[in-house]
Amino acid sequence: ATVIEVCWALLLLVAYSLLTWLLGYIPVYNRSGIQAVLDLVFAICMILVSVDGTAAAVRATVYEKLGTGFRFDRIFDMVRADFGGLCRMIGIELLGGVIYAAISLVFFIASAGFMLPSLIELFEYLFGNSSYYGYGLANSYPLAIQGVINSVTGLIPVLVVMAFILNVVSVIFTMLVNNGVALWMRQFDVPAWGKSS
Repeated sequence: ATVIEVCWALLLLVAYSLLTWLLGYIPVYNRSGIQAVLDLVFAICMILVSVDGTAAAVRATVYEKLGTGFRFDRIFDMVRADFGGLCRMIGIELLGGVIYAAISLVFFIASAGFMLPSLIELFEYLFGNSSYYGYGLANSYPLAIQGVINSVTGLIPVLVVMAFILNVVSVIFTMLVNNGVALWMRQFDVPAWGKSS
């Protein structure tokens, strides 16, 4: 099932890379604006491919054949039959991304606040003319570096907790999306689909 999701993502990535490469050969006035639009379209397509790839993986699991996950016509028929259900799953995935980003931002701000005094001391030493702790410049450099090292090592427990919390949030939303895809596919009466080649 993971093979199908990876292949769907790789297909989109190859298409994006080709479009970006071709954009380099088109003489346009505002290439960065076109690139920004292309990046936005790519981000939206990645979200769609994520959910559609999960649906393709479930379809391949049902038929116990890898090839059925690449039947784009069948998968698009399913999407066309219940686009609202697919949008709900995309919404859940987007909500998970927003919560993940918010938690990451809170931890980043807290970590930056924790390290900021040491970094200010180091930059003041490197770019300023003052001495530290009553010592001369030659003696204050090791103290400034030691302050940064202490700050970084003090962040290790915070980073471990942050990674744990972010992984828990990621697993929760992945389970919600996978459950949503399974419930969404249940409505299609799989035995009536018949054999798929």
